[in-house]
Amino acid sequence: MKPVVTKKAKKQKLRFPLNLSVSSIFIFITALLFGSITWVTYQESSTAAAKTADKIFIEVTGKVSERINLLFNSASILTSLTETNLSFLENPQGNALTHPGVPYLIKILETNPHFYTVYVGYENSDFLQVIATRNNSIILEKHQAPTGTDLILRSITRNQAGQRLQYWNFLQADGTVLSSRIDQQVDYDPTKRPWYRSSLNQKGPFFTAPYIFNSLKKPGITVAHKTNAGLGVFGIDITLSSLSDFLSKQQLSTNSSLFLFNTKGQIIVHQQENALKLLLNQAAPSEVAELSFPKAEQVADPSYGRIVKSYLAAGAPQDWTSILSFENQPAVVRVSNVGEAFGKKMFLVVTAPISDFTEHLDKMQYRSLQFSLLALILAIPLIVLVSRRISRAMSHLVIETQKIRNFDLDGDGTVDSKIIEVYRLSEAFTTMKKALRTFSGATACGLDLAGSDP
Repeated sequence: MKPVVTKKAKKQKLRFPLNLSVSSIFIFITALLFGSITWVTYQESSTAAAKTADKIFIEVTGKVSERINLLFNSASILTSLTETNLSFLENPQGNALTHPGVPYLIKILETNPHFYTVYVGYENSDFLQVIATRNNSIILEKHQAPTGTDLILRSITRNQAGQRLQYWNFLQADGTVLSSRIDQQVDYDPTKRPWYRSSLNQKGPFFTAPYIFNSLKKPGITVAHKTNAGLGVFGIDITLSSLSDFLSKQQLSTNSSLFLFNTKGQIIVHQQENALKLLLNQAAPSEVAELSFPKAEQVADPSYGRIVKSYLAAGAPQDWTSILSFENQPAVVRVSNVGEAFGKKMFLVVTAPISDFTEHLDKMQYRSLQFSLLALILAIPLIVLVSRRISRAMSHLVIETQKIRNFDLDGDGTVDSKIIEVYRLSEAFTTMKKALRTFSGATACGLDLAGSDP
């Protein structure tokens, strides 16, 4: 007996109701449409925001470069002018309140807010200095100045006995003396300072390397120039903190960062003074200590090292703009050559994450997604209603088909649908039922005639 071979049952396909299929298609198309519009809008807006950020960076770097050059050029020009200023031919006497050069020194500080102090060192070790406090608590505290002091006049001279004395006068802006004191012990000698010795052997202005200022005990640089016939040296001090303050006022966005570095990749000035720790070559800050700056890769923020490395690898062009990613967050970076300071070529870095400029776009995208989701939720009942109307008509036609299969030809089977194809199909069913009823009636009549007696 041969075994019975049976065919494997066909795998039953997964089928869905018409109303569910139609609803799903409508919902998918609606969601795709809203999502595509939102995405395209966001991409175009992000591109526009990046271009806008680049334009802003170009403007800011240009402005900062101009201001930095103006700052050092002003110091350079002012020191050069003292070579022909006859008021400094006279050495200071006593407290120097009546010295003819004091008004000139005060005027320089009034018109140059980023200068810390101006002074003249004489070849006999006399010294004349004016310091602008600018309400800086550190300057006031370091010099033991009373509240309300705007200017500090310092002079070092010899009395009739040949003893060197140091006079301190604390002045208001109008010249009123608030208080004064005299130091009997004087260790400071301007002729032994690096700015003095170097300027005597140089034509034109001399820029020192950063060092610790004697009275303030803070880092900065001196721009110096010898005076009439080499009888002394005129100097202007600029603190690094004043440069940091200047950069901090150029804030571009919430997370923007500005700093200066040199060709060695050393960061010289940062917009936040405390963000950059300066390293001393010598341990004693009271001595004439030159400062060594940390390299970009030594700073806690690794992005600095990458920016400097990328720029130098590009050949250190005059201006350089790039998009770099830090911790998976893209940022706009612009580097500009701002000339020389501290005796070295300097570069200004301006950087900020792109999100600072697209934050409003992110919010707009979020609101768009919320609106799209709300619109989709509100559209779902309408989509379901329409799909049910369509499926109800088709379900009715399915029922009519089953009736015809069972030779149930009662009713016309017409479906009043707004959809033309469905309505015509229902009309076809009605016509077919009528034709079948007619055919059935004729057949029954013929059978009756055939069965009757002749």
